[in-house]
Order: sequence, then structure tokens, then C-alpha cells
Amino acid sequence: MFSHWILSNEEYFRGRRVLELGSGCGLPGMAAHLAGGKAVLTDMGIAVGHLRKNIELNQRRINADWVEQTRMLDIECCELDWYT
Repeated sequence: MFSHWILSNEEYFRGRRVLELGSGCGLPGMAAHLAGGKAVLTDMGIAVGHLRKNIELNQRRINADWVEQTRMLDIECCELDWYT
């Protein structure tokens, strides 16, 4: 739902920096990036590997379907330590 809203309201994201805290699967952050934002997706260390893999799998699918290849390749993903 939220990702659909993001893609339907690109004007709020185009050219902006977007920080997604606790990204989980990263869908809203990827949507924000597709909407023209520069996305940084974060999560706890235990989840970052899965998040990176999900971004990679979705990049391949999105690139194959409808987005020029350079658009999805610069999503940044990093660990966020909630306890420090």
C-alpha cells in the first residue's frame, strides 16, 4: 500500500534523499528510489544480508521489465545499530 502511494506521488521523492529506518524487505525504499529519490535502506545487522539480497533480486526483475539498468543500481544499504 505505502509503496503504491510512493509511486503514485513521485513529486515528493524526485531529487530528494530518502532514509528508510528498519527497512525489512526494503520495498518502500526501493519504491522511493524508483520514484526518483536517492534511497538509503537500513536495518539491524542480522537483517542486512537479506535486505541486500532482496534489493539485488528486485533490481534484476525491475531492470528486465521496465527500468533502464542504471536506475536501480545505486540503492545504498547499510547496518543501523539501534542500541548505540
